[in-house]
Amino acid sequence: MQHINISTQLCGIIVTVILLWFFLMQRKMNIRREKHFLRCIIVTIIVLVFDIAATVLNTFIPKDQFFTVYVNRLYLVATTVVLYSAILYIGGEVFSRKGYKRVFYIVLIFGLIMSTLIFFPQITTNEVTSEENGLIIYTEGSATILTFATAFLGIVLTVVTSFVYEKKLGKKQAIAIRVWMGIWTGFAILQFFRKEMLICSFATSLGLLIMYISLEALDSSLDRDSGLFNWSGYCKYVEERRKDKDKCEIIYLKALDSIRILDEKIIYKALTDFDRLLKKRTDVLAFRIQNEYLIVLKNGVKFTDLSRIYYNSRSKYPIIATYYYPFYLEDSTHIENQADLVSLINFATLNINTDIYYTIIDNVMLSKYYEEIIVQGNIEDAIKNDLVVVFYQPIYNLQKKKFTSAEALVRLKTKQGRLIQPKEFISLAEKNGMIHKLDEIVFDKVCKFIKNNDMESLGLEYIESNLSVAQLCDKNLADKYISIVKENGVDTKYINLEITESAELEQRNTLNKNLEELKNFGITFSLDDYGTGYSNLNYVMDMPVSIVKFDKVMIDAYFSKEEAYKAKVGIETSISMFRTLGLDVVCEGVEEAYQQDVLEKMNVNYIQGFLHSKPIPEEEFIEFLKKNN
Repeated sequence: MQHINISTQLCGIIVTVILLWFFLMQRKMNIRREKHFLRCIIVTIIVLVFDIAATVLNTFIPKDQFFTVYVNRLYLVATTVVLYSAILYIGGEVFSRKGYKRVFYIVLIFGLIMSTLIFFPQITTNEVTSEENGLIIYTEGSATILTFATAFLGIVLTVVTSFVYEKKLGKKQAIAIRVWMGIWTGFAILQFFRKEMLICSFATSLGLLIMYISLEALDSSLDRDSGLFNWSGYCKYVEERRKDKDKCEIIYLKALDSIRILDEKIIYKALTDFDRLLKKRTDVLAFRIQNEYLIVLKNGVKFTDLSRIYYNSRSKYPIIATYYYPFYLEDSTHIENQADLVSLINFATLNINTDIYYTIIDNVMLSKYYEEIIVQGNIEDAIKNDLVVVFYQPIYNLQKKKFTSAEALVRLKTKQGRLIQPKEFISLAEKNGMIHKLDEIVFDKVCKFIKNNDMESLGLEYIESNLSVAQLCDKNLADKYISIVKENGVDTKYINLEITESAELEQRNTLNKNLEELKNFGITFSLDDYGTGYSNLNYVMDMPVSIVKFDKVMIDAYFSKEEAYKAKVGIETSISMFRTLGLDVVCEGVEEAYQQDVLEKMNVNYIQGFLHSKPIPEEEFIEFLKKNN
């Protein structure tokens, strides 16, 4: 049996030594986790050596020999030390440097006390060996029982910690630790009841192997093409810096579009040379994220010097000058979720200053980014939980002297009941594509309003619903809107889509096709904000609009003393031309009675503004119409 035990222990040593070799050969980030795992490997090798030595001595040298007794005691002490190492390993992952020190000293003191009790024969007994049915029975006595008890306490503590701090550890790491402890427990129970078997130390090496394969092997933390660390490695690194409350100063090299085209061979060589350059530097820790780079600054290196090196290296590394632009972040631990880093860099890309060769992401930019994240969350929440609210601003008909239409305006409501105004979210919704869903929801609510109310008795001829050019460039836009109208069963004569200009028209064919289909279905159009942005005479001529709306900025300019002459000529000429063409004119932003009088004399059809009403909720809007019409 002893030959089988020694063979098992030798296998454990071979596995652990190979594990040590692989671990020492792989690239390091010099984080605590690496040091703690290395300690576990070394202690396991020591345990296996003592285990083999004890087995040999117990077999061939009398059990009461001084040397044999103490080698057995050293093996038992080393066994408990393995468990202490496991506790420190998990503690290094969970606690900050300061908290880890406290755990370290507690474990050290407890370990010294237990090791003293186990090691000295004067305190505990250990029969070392005996025979039972011709088999040698190993490590009996109170010292062995105390070792098993201490080990069991360590296992329970480690497993409980893995459950309590699972979020900090990560589910994968927590499960790997539990598997490690489970293997050790199973083998220990088997050895406790089958004392002729010596398999606990082998279980330790087996558990370490599982830990290495699942967590510590750098296949998951290395970029295979470059040999640099990848995103997973960066997350491990920055998380430790965060726990220790250490600053993590980084440069992110963002790949930007370039009009210069390089040969693929040149690009490959430049990237390879660049990877080697980063590996050689001892003052940085480099990570490759797909085709971009993230560089952690160490040893007091200044980001301006490092950025300048990359910027001035375009002759040697043309890929850098052609595609990469440095973004500097003084402390990436301030980012609440590291998954936000890439989107933060994309956000910062919109604020590049081409006069300098780098961009600093300061606290102001970081605050703006998180404000945008909050707004995006509000948009998503409003769409998901039906918190998109429609307000209506009445439009006064100057010829009929009553309110005959209204513009539907979107608001978002938070779960706390706060209303979010369009200026806080519209630009972001347009940028991230959420404007499509928002406008569809508003249009559906407008159709339901038309369906649920007697438009004639309210005096309403139509309701305007906004439609961005981005939506009109959606190939499925006409089908979606026609479907919404049909589902609600409303007459299209009550619907007017207001086209808001916010970008140049690049997909004119798609836009014109959508307009044509909607027009044939019976929907009319108005052009918003005439005279500002891209809304000009060409759009009036090209698009099938029946109403032209003058923005508040134009109206304010018309009544401004400083700009009165030019504004008057432009606006009066435009209004006269549109009325001659048979188009109706709406003037927005009317706030004074004298403005209404002037615009009425200019043959304007409608006015809209605070003079009569601000945008109001649906219920108030209906009451407003009943009262004023």
